[in-house]
Amino acid sequence: MPHPFGTDRLEELPGGVVRLLCRRPKSWTPPGTAVRWEDELWEVVAAGELPEGGARYDLASWDDQYAIRVLLPYDETSETGRETDARDLVRRRTAGWLTLLLAPAAGLLPGRVQERLGTELGIRATALTLASTVLPLAVGSYALLMTLAAAFGAGVRLGGPAFAPLFPLLSYFMPESLLRFGVALAQDRPVGSLLGLPLYFLARATGLVSPPPTPPDV
Repeated sequence: MPHPFGTDRLEELPGGVVRLLCRRPKSWTPPGTAVRWEDELWEVVAAGELPEGGARYDLASWDDQYAIRVLLPYDETSETGRETDARDLVRRRTAGWLTLLLAPAAGLLPGRVQERLGTELGIRATALTLASTVLPLAVGSYALLMTLAAAFGAGVRLGGPAFAPLFPLLSYFMPESLLRFGVALAQDRPVGSLLGLPLYFLARATGLVSPPPTPPDV
């Protein structure tokens, strides 16, 4: 009887059929899938889910009178690659959820960086931009109102003497946020903010964000 690989377990069934109990599902579909296992060909005759998670596959020796349509390997190399892909998928999902939680900051990064994050982590890059417009829009709107109030008296002092000189500068983020919000909705593409430039340079310096790819020489 052949031996299993990785964390798979093997059971012998009547009629020369063997059953693989796998912690992670494989891309084997019955009937008709041929599996090369220790220089022998096997056919996946049945498959199902395990109550505790994972999958089971029943295999029988391949009948040579049938043509092979799909041939898949089952060896140490293929199972190691499967485990690596599974761990990478978990890592990407975790990083994707973390990025969504940090979307108010991640959405300020340049648009191309947001697109790269969306592609690598499987998330919608435009969602990052939309989430990052709320706080700058609120701050910019308040600053603009205080700046306009200053033209009619001492209304700007409502923000305190320490913040009054910054109101004209902070009011910039109201139109910028509205523009970013409109572009993200209308064109479905991410747009960065001036606030994201320091974050981008910090991420580049610490290696969290890789530099943009160099275009190939013509």
